[in-house]
Amino acid sequence: MLRFLRRTALLVLAVPGLAIAQAPVAAAAAADTGTVLPIKPERQLRFTTDEGTWMSLDVSPDGRTIIFDMLGDLYALPIGGGKATRLTSGMAWDGMPRWAPDGRTIAFVSDRDGSDNLWVVNADGTGARRLTKEVDNALSSPVWTPDGQYLIARRFGPYPSAENYLTNVPLWIFHKDGGTGAELYPARANAKTTNTGATLSPDGRFVYFGSHAGGYGGENLGAYQVIVLDRNNGQERTITAGAGGGLRPTASPDGRWL
Repeated sequence: MLRFLRRTALLVLAVPGLAIAQAPVAAAAAADTGTVLPIKPERQLRFTTDEGTWMSLDVSPDGRTIIFDMLGDLYALPIGGGKATRLTSGMAWDGMPRWAPDGRTIAFVSDRDGSDNLWVVNADGTGARRLTKEVDNALSSPVWTPDGQYLIARRFGPYPSAENYLTNVPLWIFHKDGGTGAELYPARANAKTTNTGATLSPDGRFVYFGSHAGGYGGENLGAYQVIVLDRNNGQERTITAGAGGGLRPTASPDGRWL
């Protein structure tokens, strides 16, 4: 499903001929099995843009630099404008970058090893290393804890159908040095629950995120509500309720507002 969404995003960007620098393009998608990684490009395409669609971005802790993804690569851009510098390249799809609290490294999601795993790269684009080793599952939407020691992410699949793939998505937490991680908030499969868009309070105690239950058919489509989880005692409560719901919360710097 994630690969399908990627192809859709690629079409949105490619139709008007948008990219920032050279981006290798494969003539045909590689098979899911029997492919030697990394995949070698068959041709290259070069063109210029000053805009994009479906991009993830984050601002550095010092407020000076924007990190963003476009067409599967990561770029850094001065917040006042100027020329973007590409930090990652190649056939892999890199995206969803997030600055570490100290501003020295950037977490992101990449399929360069064949599955969507969490990676970390230095702020200058050097020293990329894999944090997780998922094979049948996929991770997305990483966010750092304020102390810079852990990353929280969504964990998909594996499931036999697209519906199940999207309706059983727990939140997991991983150490910055790697490891198997641990489930932070369950998906409650019998309720067809998916969780997304986690953010933390400035002190790191509370996790806010959107949670959706009941599948994606009819009136259930988009019915997310914001939940807060106390990491100290495991207690949770729903912040939003009723029609409209809410998702993708962001805590204010003083922790008083979402």
